[in-house]
Amino acid sequence: MHDAHDPRRRHATADPVPGLVAHGGVHPLPATTPPAKRSESRYRFGYRIRLDVPASLGCDVRITGRSWTIIDAEANRRDVTGRGVVGREPDIGPGDHFTYESSVELPTPWGTMEGWLECEVAGRVIRVPVARFVLGSDPRSEVCPRDGESTAARGTTTFG
Repeated sequence: MHDAHDPRRRHATADPVPGLVAHGGVHPLPATTPPAKRSESRYRFGYRIRLDVPASLGCDVRITGRSWTIIDAEANRRDVTGRGVVGREPDIGPGDHFTYESSVELPTPWGTMEGWLECEVAGRVIRVPVARFVLGSDPRSEVCPRDGESTAARGTTTFG
């Protein structure tokens, strides 16, 4: 987890980098994923996050952290912040992307998630926003593109 005194965190900026975009959305959990404990009335949701690095950027991007705001159907808020993603600080080259999948448990049958990825780009530390998406089985939920899928028609926010 980032320390409040970490100089990278103090100097992180939300200034956009043209074409650098992050997507978030739900994804089905694998059949082998153990269900949440029924006695606790918890619901488990899979999500996928993808960071696209434009070829025009001309340099690598490193994901150094993330911060999520998760709100359940009863408006209970949970903030999650930490280093890297899924135990790594991946480097993504120009024209490439990085996708990871994880899951979250809620006490309600739906909720929302939003936040940002902290990235190092050409010596700067920036925050790339991930727009709010719905955690649930609603067919209108945002679905993050899989590897190989185009992001052009996904209604995502781009910067630049």
